[in-house]
Amino acid sequence: MGTWGEGLFESDDALDTIDELIDALDDADVGADTGDIESGEADPELVALLGDVSPDLRALCRRHPKAVATACAAHLDRLGEHDDLYEAAGPLGASLGLLLLCDAPVPAPRLHAWRAAVRHLDEHTPDEREFWDAYMQRVHTALTLLTPAA
Repeated sequence: MGTWGEGLFESDDALDTIDELIDALDDADVGADTGDIESGEADPELVALLGDVSPDLRALCRRHPKAVATACAAHLDRLGEHDDLYEAAGPLGASLGLLLLCDAPVPAPRLHAWRAAVRHLDEHTPDEREFWDAYMQRVHTALTLLTPAA
């Protein structure tokens, strides 16, 4: 997985997933060009959760929130295709992080399905529990932040 930090974005696999999503946006002619959009300051809570977030990535999520959110949701909808967190962590972390940056609403039934898939993956990852327990805290925080206000 090539993890070098504690944020959801801080692994080679997560960055590969982000690159794939950006390529898909380019292919769909949405355009990942951030142009001259002001990227603003990173939310400290998100930086603590995700790790370092580039200004270009924040700007992309502001420019194309629906397209980015749709691509991320598709990744999360396929979590059941993975056997454990070793396989799923990159797409999981990247997709949750980008959804948070997009500030995209997620329907409660979809969040429930993602939580169930995450729980299954966690249960099927018996090794390196200290690392995965810390990772899962960040995943649960991200899912909580995505939960619509009542």
